[in-house]
Amino acid sequence: MGHIKEPKGIDLVVAPMPFTEEDRKHISTIIQEYKKTGKIPVSRKAGQKKLKKKHVASQNQH
Repeated sequence: MGHIKEPKGIDLVVAPMPFTEEDRKHISTIIQEYKKTGKIPVSRKAGQKKLKKKHVASQNQH
């Protein structure tokens, strides 16, 4: 894995995203189901669409 050089004037910060209480409960339910059946449950929140990766063009900032 290579080193990413920060452009001048831009700080790249990687920090964990905190989970909401709803997210924690949802993850806990998935883990319990996996431990009980040994299968990974397929689940999405109601109304959530499958995400597609997008290519974001870099912008030059002067």
